[in-house]
Amino acid sequence: MDNPLLVLMLVALTVTLLLLIWRRVRDGTTLGLRPLPAYEALRRQPAYMVETGRRFHMTPGRADLHTPQAPASVAGLGALGELAQESGPSPVVTVGAPTLLPAAQGAVLRSYEASGRVAEARPGDTHFLAARDFPLVYGAGAGVLIGQPEVGGNVALGHIGPEMVLLAEAGQRQDVEQILGSDDPGAMAVSTVFTPHAVWGEELFAARAYLDESPLQLASLRTQDVLRWLVAAGILIAAALRLLGLVG
Repeated sequence: MDNPLLVLMLVALTVTLLLLIWRRVRDGTTLGLRPLPAYEALRRQPAYMVETGRRFHMTPGRADLHTPQAPASVAGLGALGELAQESGPSPVVTVGAPTLLPAAQGAVLRSYEASGRVAEARPGDTHFLAARDFPLVYGAGAGVLIGQPEVGGNVALGHIGPEMVLLAEAGQRQDVEQILGSDDPGAMAVSTVFTPHAVWGEELFAARAYLDESPLQLASLRTQDVLRWLVAAGILIAAALRLLGLVG
């Protein structure tokens, strides 16, 4: 946008909406989030791992944190942190980008600190398998780890491309519940073939809100919904005015 005043107005609107909705949630107002079966299944993963003594595999994908695809990685890291805090044995984590290795290790460590189990944290269970330019090498390596008998679930949420086939096939061979999601259209299509718990498009970026349910996360998600409706309404109004010849 070339108009700084318009940018300032949009920022002010966003911040105002966020604060208003946050205050309502903090004061006890319940936000009715749209049910997403994938996140309902995801919330069951830690309890299942505690009951069975098995571990789940989790990957936030292979997008470095300095790339345009970083938001997908951040969403996956947020989901990893929430799951690790409630799980039993340390999860098996794989990443396909160098900057994601310390980020994933930190997410797991902070979760264990928050739950008072820092001594149980195992940084060695987070594996950097291949650089982002070698997706199939990464997928093959992750598939080997998913195939371990101790792995009882497969969660792949992040920037994941053609290697999603290898991850999903490994989970299917292991006969484990899978929650798969990506910002890549091809990977999303693959996800729907292998699991009923596919995370579609923008649903990926709502992971933290659905799992954490903190007032700030819920307010942020609802603010995005409101802004989306406002943008859609603006487009429809502009189209109607042009159709009526009231604007050029």
